[in-house]
Amino acid sequence: MIRWLGMILFLIPAVAQAQRLATLTVEGDVTCQHHRMTDHMLSTEEVKLRLPEVDGPISGRGQYRLKGTGYTLSGINAVAGEVRDDAELVLTYLQWNYQGDWMPSEAPYVPTKAQPVILPLEPGGEAKVTFVNATPDKAPCSGTIIYRVIFERETQIWDVTLKGVRTLLHRTTYDLIDTATGARQPIRYEHGVTFSYDLAARTTLEKRAGKWRFREAVVTRAAAKARYDQTPPLFKVTAENCFGCARVAALKGASLSGESDGATLRLAWPSALSPVMQIDTVPNFQCPPGENKADCEDKMKTGTRYTAEDDDFFNHAASHSLALAESSPSFAPTPSDTMSVYKALRHDYTLKKVK
Repeated sequence: MIRWLGMILFLIPAVAQAQRLATLTVEGDVTCQHHRMTDHMLSTEEVKLRLPEVDGPISGRGQYRLKGTGYTLSGINAVAGEVRDDAELVLTYLQWNYQGDWMPSEAPYVPTKAQPVILPLEPGGEAKVTFVNATPDKAPCSGTIIYRVIFERETQIWDVTLKGVRTLLHRTTYDLIDTATGARQPIRYEHGVTFSYDLAARTTLEKRAGKWRFREAVVTRAAAKARYDQTPPLFKVTAENCFGCARVAALKGASLSGESDGATLRLAWPSALSPVMQIDTVPNFQCPPGENKADCEDKMKTGTRYTAEDDDFFNHAASHSLALAESSPSFAPTPSDTMSVYKALRHDYTLKKVK
């Protein structure tokens, strides 16, 4: 990297109160065409920085190493700039010192106030400066310089488990007929499906601009099952399948979006996920005489298919706002209980802070 030896004085801004440590690395690959030679220079730099939490100046000193054509250089370097809104690292100064003297240089070889180098303030955030035939009045130089910031944002990790059920039962009345006397006796019949779930997600929050924000959530456990219930058992189950239970199990390892303000957390469970239970049955009673006997006997042969879909559990889970504290909150609206339908829904959470 081309530098011109000279005596300079410089001021490094005062270091803001340390909140986070970071490392700035700079890698250069530059070729300069001098009158009598071609100088190919490979350089590396490293500077430790203290980053303010939101906004503020940064400065630091580190080390540089350069290998040119037939020579090597090494020594201390100095960097300065600022952090903007915890989103950008703006570099406005970078110089090398060789044997006690500072070697001033200019853009594009180094960042300046007029031509800063701006890196996204993300772990591994990178900026690349590429130039062709720069400073032709001194020595035309072409190459690439890569700036990279290495740090870790402050994080919290929470394990969130979700267990719950959704039940939907249909109610009707059947007439039981005494085949000997023909007497009718009404009987209440209730049947339906209960879906149950066992889910968990590891959730990471990170600090941005001084506030905790949602970063990611990964499903660590996912299981669903369905149970057919009937009272009394008037029908014999010949086959049952839970279509969609496998889709719930497939959530393991998947990412969830979410929201957090540092005090609450909402996980966006897939609200469109609606498992379906399918049950095949045949009557488990003797067909009584009368006008419906033929239809009853036909059902004895062909059977009856019943399906139930759960379009409630995930839809409601996606809307729950959870207080960020080690706790076990539950959400259980008052069941709907009528002569024809019983419907109940329950979500039981457990939040545990891992880090």
